[in-house]
Amino acid sequence: MQFINNQKDWISKDLMEILKTRKGDKIPIWDPKRGKGHPLLDQLTAWGKAHFGESIPQQYFHIFKEDTKDIQDFEFVMPNLPKIGKNIYWWFVKLQPGEIQLMHYDMHILGAFYKDNTFSEVVEVQKIKNPIRYTMFLQDYQPGHIFTYKDQMLSNYKAGDIYEWSDPELLHGVANISFTPRYTLQITSHD
Repeated sequence: MQFINNQKDWISKDLMEILKTRKGDKIPIWDPKRGKGHPLLDQLTAWGKAHFGESIPQQYFHIFKEDTKDIQDFEFVMPNLPKIGKNIYWWFVKLQPGEIQLMHYDMHILGAFYKDNTFSEVVEVQKIKNPIRYTMFLQDYQPGHIFTYKDQMLSNYKAGDIYEWSDPELLHGVANISFTPRYTLQITSHD
């Protein structure tokens, strides 16, 4: 995890209003069909099935992607990043109080691609070259906004802080145990 810079000016009032007032796509925290096509995803599926079986828990988080209906009127402009591949994926994550994303790997950076915004059915697996991964925090750190990776936690970030973490096999997870929503921008790319 490497701090790149701060681009707080990139975060517009219009963007934050959209994220605060709209729902985005509702994603279950785990789905038994999600982890296919890569040994690390197979491992996550085994862990999930050991706890949840074949059922999908009624717990969710929310994302806004390019094809999310709730963000179609927002014109996305890429932040100024030091390097970016030719295939670019971006999404915003909204975690309401009590929402989590279980420990996971980002599937598309491992080469697993899905048919829709629910991440529930792998339609293609490909070898990824030169993955690059960024997170921009859209608000200052607040106690209870948890981001963990490997055996570390990241806190004390500021709105607009951008971090690069391009290891596609970096196990990570997030949780919101505060009383305020948590918002981030995620960007991945590869050649």
